[in-house]
Amino acid sequence: MHAWLTSMSSCSSEDNSGFNAAFSFRNGGIKAVFLAFLTLSLFSVNTQAEQADVPARTMLAEMAEAVRQLDYSGEFTFERNGELEAIRIAHRVVDEVEHERLIFLTGSYREYVRQGHDISCVHPGQQLVAVERSSDAAKFFSNRDFSDFDIEDFYRVMYSGSDRVANREVVKITLEPRDAYRHGYQFYLDKATKIPLKTVLFSSDGQMLERFQYVSIVFNGVTAADVSPSDNSAVILHHHMPEKSASPELAVSMQPQWLPAGFKLAARSIDTVINTGAEVTTFTDGLSTLSLIVEPIPPQNGVPQDLEGKARYGGTVALSRTVFIGEQGFLVTVVGEVPLITAAKVARSVMLQQIKEQ
Repeated sequence: MHAWLTSMSSCSSEDNSGFNAAFSFRNGGIKAVFLAFLTLSLFSVNTQAEQADVPARTMLAEMAEAVRQLDYSGEFTFERNGELEAIRIAHRVVDEVEHERLIFLTGSYREYVRQGHDISCVHPGQQLVAVERSSDAAKFFSNRDFSDFDIEDFYRVMYSGSDRVANREVVKITLEPRDAYRHGYQFYLDKATKIPLKTVLFSSDGQMLERFQYVSIVFNGVTAADVSPSDNSAVILHHHMPEKSASPELAVSMQPQWLPAGFKLAARSIDTVINTGAEVTTFTDGLSTLSLIVEPIPPQNGVPQDLEGKARYGGTVALSRTVFIGEQGFLVTVVGEVPLITAAKVARSVMLQQIKEQ
């Protein structure tokens, strides 16, 4: 649930600075991957030997199918950076369209309603904000063919026996990174339904970065009211696509000269969230993801060459640097659930080249 949960920041901030803009895109654009890797669902298992024969890509595919198709409701906790939040969830499928509602039970009142790929956010004062999204990355991750990815080449898949979460029997599966360029994942999968009742995101050296865990969950019986916005909510539509692109007339091509082994192109779009004419490219190894964002810098901002900034929030990092072609500056940002060393190497490898008109 990491990407879905972290995506809430895009509904609560109007700041379009480099990091916040990139952070908002990444979590909005790939919210569905949350549903993918979080919901690593598994079939009922009899022996560890039988489990070990199942490729990770098969587990990922079955898990994504389970989380999309089942109706369920419950309460869970989400922990990162020493902060713990309690959240209520209801998920319902109607005519193959997912309907989901999250209500934060701690801190200021926040409510998020999702229908398909569209997310709405209820802020304090019962003001409902509908957030338009790019569909490119979301469609890729929700319909992903995991056979395209050699998960076992980049993660060690280990089965660690049984446990109990939310008073239900689970099987524990760990995907440990084989290098320092990606995080690891630990899933506690409900034996009866294949839903992950607990997930842990950890660094390559074993440090816990984020933890998600159900404390209660029930299946079926979810009504339309359970996944609908609160009553008396005013709807305000956020238009993320400007009527006119803010990008300069200077056309450029961008391409990272380095990516971690196994990462492939997932989606590419222009200014679907940030409103600045940014080009956004998303890459994935089938489990971890990162987005590369290149946006033009208005000349009046006076940003110097090779300015670099970085930030980390739980398992999500963002690193931005400035690159110039002549007098025109660009902000290059890499944001994703990857280690900082990965974001830095990708960002510093990006080459911008002016496209000459024919």
